[in-house]
Formats: sequence, structure tokens, C-alpha cells
Amino acid sequence: MFVSGLDIGYGYTKAVSGEKNTIFPSVIGDAPEIAYHSDLVSSRGHCTKYTVDSKSWFVGDDALLQSKQQVSPFARERVDSETLDVLLCAALNALGVGSGEQVVLVTGLPVSWYTDRPRLAKRLLGHKLFQVDGEWRHFHVHDVAVVPQPFGAFFRSILGPAGHIVNSLLARGRVAVVDVGMYTTDYALSDGLTYVEKGSGSIPLAMSSVYDLMAREIKQQWGLEMSPHQVDRACRSGEIRIRGQSHAVQQLLESALDQVWDSLQGKAFELWGDGLDLDAVVVAGGGAAYFGSRLEAMYPQVTRANGNGDPGLANCEGFYRYAVRKFGSYGKLP
Repeated sequence: MFVSGLDIGYGYTKAVSGEKNTIFPSVIGDAPEIAYHSDLVSSRGHCTKYTVDSKSWFVGDDALLQSKQQVSPFARERVDSETLDVLLCAALNALGVGSGEQVVLVTGLPVSWYTDRPRLAKRLLGHKLFQVDGEWRHFHVHDVAVVPQPFGAFFRSILGPAGHIVNSLLARGRVAVVDVGMYTTDYALSDGLTYVEKGSGSIPLAMSSVYDLMAREIKQQWGLEMSPHQVDRACRSGEIRIRGQSHAVQQLLESALDQVWDSLQGKAFELWGDGLDLDAVVVAGGGAAYFGSRLEAMYPQVTRANGNGDPGLANCEGFYRYAVRKFGSYGKLP
């Protein structure tokens, strides 16, 4: 049985199984024949082509680099799209799922979309047949559990790799989770492992809002148009290059963070007030690196959920640990 945590996000697709993990942009695109492959740079010497339902696609960085027509799962309707199928096959293939293997998954949905979980589970379940560079492969998704997205970071904080509880204080406590993703920021509240509906929610503001503000300023200052993924990489490197010259982006980043922060902290205060009754506030998601210190100033009991050193992987690692427990020998959480 192949056990995996899967997080097909707006910005990035992440998957974890055992000690393996993969992360790549949630983008697929047309797969033209590449006329020339340089042997100087192996990472760009070949683009992997996935074929699902007779359509061929490049995925992730290959799609961003080579595809003229690109598709990302931006809308809520992603749970019914072929994009989801392609990203699923690419993610599990990257983890090394065996052909013909039985798969069990745990994944998540934004809090405000959690009613879509039956549709998502139905889409993921069943036999998956696809080609990788012309080679046929298949696996069968035997079972799927869908949890509120930020609960992945919560599970990462309380469960060990084998699915057992390693932090009983957090497990028994009143814990809030802030998951700053690409297109949504999710908030969840757990009280003694019970999900508290009135203390949970989502807002459609997150890192894409920051990147959009930065992209507008970059366009105005230098005339360069940049996609959200390009701005994301510029933030990670700290610079953009214009006509061969380096320009720092830190000031642009801080200004954009200031504009988005008001909404993020406003939602947290609406749900949890000043947080005096909270034992911990877990911060995760790709935006944790940018908003974590601001949340710490608001809630001193903040703890950061780092998946393999990367807060962007925390949800997915939590999904995997919960999957090990749920589909393994431990059974339900007490």
C-alpha cells in the first residue's frame, strides 16, 4: 500500500510519502516537440511529457518554460478539472509510486470550500492510467480522506512520522492555525482535537495578492511584466534582473506585505480576538516566512510548522502523518 499526503495548491503541488517529497508549480501546458536539447545543463536537457486521457502535457517548471498555453487550478472548479488529474499523476510519479500499486491519500481543501470534499474525493479515487514519455503507468487510489487545509500543519505539529502523538499538550489544547497559501489564507481552530467551526474560515488574500501588488510596481518602474511564479522566485532570491542589472526587491516586498497584512490580521482578530485563551497559534504555508514575524507580534504564542525545514511543506507532511495513522495500525486520534 502506497501512503501519501497530497496538497494540490493554487501555487504549488506538494506530495510526501515516507522520506520522499516533491514540490513543483501547479501549472500544466501544451507539450510541443523540443527541437534541441543541450547536453550542457542536465536539468534543462529534457522535459517530461505526461499523457492523460489522450492529451499530452508538460508539468510544473517545464510548462512555465516551454508551454505557450498554460493552465493552473485557480478556480474553485479545480476539483472537477483535468488539471487535477495531471497534477496527481505527476506528483505520485515523482514520489516513485509503483505501477499497479494501491494508493491511500490524505489531502485538504480551503476551509470556506470544505463542503466540496465529496467531489474532490470522488475525483481522486479510482484507477489512474497515464504515460510518462510514452511509457504506460497506472495506479489505483483506494481511499481518500479530505481534511480542512490548515489541519495539515496542525497534524504536522502533533504527530510523529509514524503517526503517533508526539505533542500531547498541543493535541489537548486550544490551538489556532494560520495557513498563508498562494491564493487563500485559511484559519482553523482546534479545541482538544475538535474542529471549531465558528473559529475557522478563509479569506481570498494571500501571497498572490502580495505578488500582484509587486508585479504592478515592477511594471510601472521598469516596464517588465512578471507572473506570480516569477515574482515568487524574485522574492526568494531578493532581486530581479533588468537588462542584465540586478535590482533589489525587498522594499517592494515590504510595501506589498503592509497592504495585505491589514486583512490577514483583521480576520484573525475577528475569529480569535487577542488570543488570550489560545495555547498556541501554528503558522504555516508558503507565506509563513513573510507574515510569521507579524503574527508573532500579534500572538506571542506563535509556533511555526516547518515541513522538512520548509513551512510550505508543513501541511503536506501533516497530511502524510495523518494518513499513516488513519490507514495504518494506529486508528483514530483519541
